[in-house]
Amino acid sequence: MSGSLRSLGPLEGAVAYSPVQHVLLRGVIGGGTATGTDTRDSITQPALFRTRQWEASLGTYWRPGPAVLLGGFAGYGRGRGAHDYLRRSGQRGVWFQPGPDSVWAYRYEAQYRRLFAEAYVHWRTEPFFSGGASYRINHVRFSRYTNDGAAIGFRQMWRHEPVVFLRMGEEEGLEDWIAGQLSLGCTFAPGFHTPTERAGNRDLAEARKTLPFVTVSVMLRPHQIWRRFQSR
Repeated sequence: MSGSLRSLGPLEGAVAYSPVQHVLLRGVIGGGTATGTDTRDSITQPALFRTRQWEASLGTYWRPGPAVLLGGFAGYGRGRGAHDYLRRSGQRGVWFQPGPDSVWAYRYEAQYRRLFAEAYVHWRTEPFFSGGASYRINHVRFSRYTNDGAAIGFRQMWRHEPVVFLRMGEEEGLEDWIAGQLSLGCTFAPGFHTPTERAGNRDLAEARKTLPFVTVSVMLRPHQIWRRFQSR
């Protein structure tokens, strides 16, 4: 089981269980509210992010060598999210003198479901440090997508998520029951290029923009705790 905090806002909890060798069941639930900033037209404004989601997946794993672990998951999830921010648009007067500003409020809300597939490699070279990478493909279908309550004609998209990670913790030893992980990644819509900042394009670009993220995770291994308890 693990708990994770992502820079994009949500706090996530995950549980993975292997009922038989080479088979993994995984459930993830997450959510939260975060404040930050959003830069539009070179102007930074406060922003609010809200997320709530869950997913369930079936996976597999195998070891082609003693230091390498390969695996993958496929699954289904549902969620809802919101993104609120203000945009200040400065107008120019005669002789390029600053004129009055206009403030535009954007309140995006979405409900969605998604199918996803993920592959990963985990490589251990040191007793305490290991690293790896994963690649995830999501097909997201919106049941509701609005800006300030008005429906947006955007129903589905593909999102890709490449991630690299560094894990700290023993696989065998006195402290094999706990580990920490730092992950760096991004989420993007392939083939999409952010259009010029015009009102007609902004709504369609909102869900498909590229977002980098950092995730800090703490992982607990209850089976190792139970094994140690039984050996006493």
